[in-house]
Amino acid sequence: MKDCVIIGLLIVILIILLSRRQSSYTTAQLSMLTQAVPQSAAELVSDDVIDIIINQTKGLPILTSVNSLIAKVNTAEPSAQLVPYTSEAQVSNMFQTAYANSEASLTRTDKAILRFDIIIGIEISRLPWGSGGLPTISYTSDGKPVWADEVLGQTGLTIQQGIIKVMEIVKEFRTLNNAFITKVNSILPSNLTPIANVADYSTRVSASNKDPTIIWFMKFVSIGPLYLLWVAENKWRIDTSWKLV
Repeated sequence: MKDCVIIGLLIVILIILLSRRQSSYTTAQLSMLTQAVPQSAAELVSDDVIDIIINQTKGLPILTSVNSLIAKVNTAEPSAQLVPYTSEAQVSNMFQTAYANSEASLTRTDKAILRFDIIIGIEISRLPWGSGGLPTISYTSDGKPVWADEVLGQTGLTIQQGIIKVMEIVKEFRTLNNAFITKVNSILPSNLTPIANVADYSTRVSASNKDPTIIWFMKFVSIGPLYLLWVAENKWRIDTSWKLV
């Protein structure tokens, strides 16, 4: 009887471990992923990357945004020589192939697009997770950060709506200003203390121990980007040693 109880407990623990996957990207691998695409190009295409993520999430066409990104990369780094896509179906097929079978069979252009797609996720993964009140990064079996359902449940948004909301905020606000603070406060659940102004936000974000409002907001904005990073690792199976130029 005692042995049966122990075996039962081991099975429960195993199920928990299998349902919560920690990203296995090391700091060194994340650095390599950052270097995979030229920084000069990455800075130019941020709006295109955001538009791709928003429109993909909405189920809208992304060909124009993808080819806009390609044109800017080729201008910033002529040696990149990325090839524009000719149809929406071609772009869609590329993402479907990567998700189902990894990036192994894809072209240089395809691989570059995938890496530009996860730039935001890489940067967010470098936040001080596991300290100052923030949880460590851990995923459910379908790639959601483990806090996603709880956080989104407080907003009434689906995960798709949450991703769109975050990307729209990122695109709208290039500088920290009062309009940004108003937007953040409009998202916060009623049980959290609103942010007074820019100075208050900066103080609370930089504190070694984050208050509940900042912790919640950081969890919220990380859901979509960290999901894409999980997809890159577990579905696209990105080669961290690959570089565009």
